[in-house]
Amino acid sequence: MRLLNHTLNNAVPAMIITYDLAFIGSGMACVTSLISTFRDLLQLDFRLQVPLQIAVVEKQDQLWTGLPYGEKSSVNSLTITPLTEFLTDTVELEEFIAWLLTHKDWVTEYKQLGGSIALDWCRRNEHLLNYQHLRTIPVPRYIYGRFKRDQLTHLLKQVEDKGLVTLTTIKAQAATLKQAGKGYHVLLETCDGNKEWLSAHKLIIATGSLPHRKLNLLQTVPADRLIETAYEPGVEQALAKVQLLLSQTTDVANRNILVIGSSAGTLELLYLLYYRNEINQLLNKVVVLSRSGTLPLPTVPDDVEATFPFLDQLVSADLPEPEAVAEAMLREFETQFTTEISVVKVAKLLGRTKQLLPHMSPREYTYFLMRHEHIFSKRIRRAGKDYLSGSYNLQAEGKLEVLPGKLESITTGDNNELTLNYLNKQSTSTVYPSKFQAVLSCSGFETFDECTNPLITDALSKGLCRINISGKGIWVNNQFEASPNLYVIGPLLAGNVNDILRYWHLESVARLSELAPLLSQSLLRGVFKEEQIIE
Repeated sequence: MRLLNHTLNNAVPAMIITYDLAFIGSGMACVTSLISTFRDLLQLDFRLQVPLQIAVVEKQDQLWTGLPYGEKSSVNSLTITPLTEFLTDTVELEEFIAWLLTHKDWVTEYKQLGGSIALDWCRRNEHLLNYQHLRTIPVPRYIYGRFKRDQLTHLLKQVEDKGLVTLTTIKAQAATLKQAGKGYHVLLETCDGNKEWLSAHKLIIATGSLPHRKLNLLQTVPADRLIETAYEPGVEQALAKVQLLLSQTTDVANRNILVIGSSAGTLELLYLLYYRNEINQLLNKVVVLSRSGTLPLPTVPDDVEATFPFLDQLVSADLPEPEAVAEAMLREFETQFTTEISVVKVAKLLGRTKQLLPHMSPREYTYFLMRHEHIFSKRIRRAGKDYLSGSYNLQAEGKLEVLPGKLESITTGDNNELTLNYLNKQSTSTVYPSKFQAVLSCSGFETFDECTNPLITDALSKGLCRINISGKGIWVNNQFEASPNLYVIGPLLAGNVNDILRYWHLESVARLSELAPLLSQSLLRGVFKEEQIIE
């Protein structure tokens, strides 16, 4: 690791290392982008006299993992959906399966690392752990992360051996940035409190999602009873805290946990709570409080002919009004997906909707969907049956209640036990009858209005970035630029509509892998200097 010149203030020093490319964040958005960039470099028909200088800035101890694939997550966290949906690109899917077959020790390794949860998973999927069926199940997520790190490491060695790249990693928090000619200076804050500057011709923000939201209503909960996010400092520490609190409660009826929110993270938590025998044996009940009062539905590989009666009623109309089409579409989403989700059926529904709006360009149709996405996307929250087995089994044992309502307050009583006060579906103040030992927040990520990421807030305040029309992400052009030579990749691209991007969320590895080659083209365009090239 190479650090930059130390400076005691925010003034840019006269001598500063300048990189051709600098990535802020080393998670999967960075990894997929570097893999594509290295592959493109290896295809060059010329050699470089001076290697490209690439820096990667990461505030966490682990490189190349991000939150989902590293130590903050659990080795028992699965891909939320089966492999065929998790990796929609056939080439990527086949590469991963080939890697799994080559590294057959992964099952043994997983059993050693994952304890009772891993043993249960292997037992449930024993008949599927071969080439033909592996693609139909969710697999441990850290294994996919290990595969991507292997890919990156292999390609990095190749480009370094050919003199194409010099890669520098820097452990620091990117705090502020300023334009410097056609490039950027970034102020870094290291773990020991020092401030240092980095300079880059092209800067890539790959910081992942915005930070997890911290609910003000939970600030009255004693610190030893509150887990604001299971990923800080990490899932294993959160589970250990829950186990300790339950074990210290002598009244079995009060060995209860309250979870705020019903996101995918909630589903993951329920899966881990159920299959970790040491916790499940102590647990009386988990109560999940969310406005919808529902959890994600199971994914099914359904390819049957689908009928859409509400949309069909509009077929005879001459160019039906977009709002009439939207109303029919939303009614289809409301009625078609009540017990399970078929990705094929969702695609057919959207295709049928598009047929009723032939005058709309692809961009106009995307805007049309985005105007209503916040409604129908809630109807198609889905997960693989393996993940859902945790919540299903907890419900079957009477240990799970999914409660529709809005958090009003949490009060602390004797022995620091917690009481939930909430507004029910009729907006009536209600006190939940049982006590809780811990509260876990799964309320999702911050919005830009409440963003606590210093680099993002600084870039927005200086006009170097701006929020896109959907309000969900940062605006970029077709080259992934928020400003000239300032690029964005990853979940911060959500809600962009242009010739390249038409996604309302970008937390999917499949989409990152799809976009990475396009970003690589933009990054390498114009990056080579004449003095670097040897014909």
